[in-house]
Amino acid sequence: MRFLVGLVLTAALGAFGGPASGQLSDAPPSATQNRPTGSYLGLGVADLDPERVSSLNVGSDSGVQVLRVMGESPAEKAGLKPGDILLTYNGEKILGGQQLGRLAAETPARRRIKLTYWRDGKVQTALVTTVPPPANDLQSNMQAFSDQIGRLRLSMPMDVPTPMLVWRNRVLGTVCEPLDPQLADYFGVKDGILVRFVDKGSPADMAGVRSGDVLTSIGTQTLNNPHDVTMCIRSQTASKQVTVSLVRNHKTLKLNIALPEYPQ
Repeated sequence: MRFLVGLVLTAALGAFGGPASGQLSDAPPSATQNRPTGSYLGLGVADLDPERVSSLNVGSDSGVQVLRVMGESPAEKAGLKPGDILLTYNGEKILGGQQLGRLAAETPARRRIKLTYWRDGKVQTALVTTVPPPANDLQSNMQAFSDQIGRLRLSMPMDVPTPMLVWRNRVLGTVCEPLDPQLADYFGVKDGILVRFVDKGSPADMAGVRSGDVLTSIGTQTLNNPHDVTMCIRSQTASKQVTVSLVRNHKTLKLNIALPEYPQ
């Protein structure tokens, strides 16, 4: 699951605090209570499954992968890039996107935090100076809504997940997702789909496909989205195997995947 860490949704929505949703308070909301709190990092991250962590040789059993770095954000100024694996936040091990969002929301703005991350086979350090969450129309609308309903306090999750389109191919035994421009640039490809998971003992696993690979083509057909895999296999139903081109660690590989005799 993906998470937006340090965006206004992460901190501003949590700023209303107070009683739980649906409960009334006798005290009117104060200006301090309605101001966004916490820190803005400007990161979009995704949780990592154990197989993905193992395939990257990160040397840690946890972490989150950076999917997006917002322009002019503290994360961008600190040098973080899509593809980085965040490992610790001020010395605390990062277990997932929700926890990272909580840590950012609990950090006062304008503090200097230390992030360790994995990139190109090495653990590196970034010093990030946080800033207050940016104000936007959403925050204004939330304030207006709060005023209209009187003293009703809103208590909302600090972390707001965004949907991620993944596609499971039962013939090959893979779960893939499309690449956005930032991830495509990180992996050094123009087209392709990212392998998120490979079923143990599946045709893809037996052929050597690994989580983290970018599949670029099957035969002569370029892959632009996960559904293309199904279409390519259907067009080769008479074949006993398919040739898959992929990129791993910026190197192009070709693997022959044996197809089941009676694909489901």
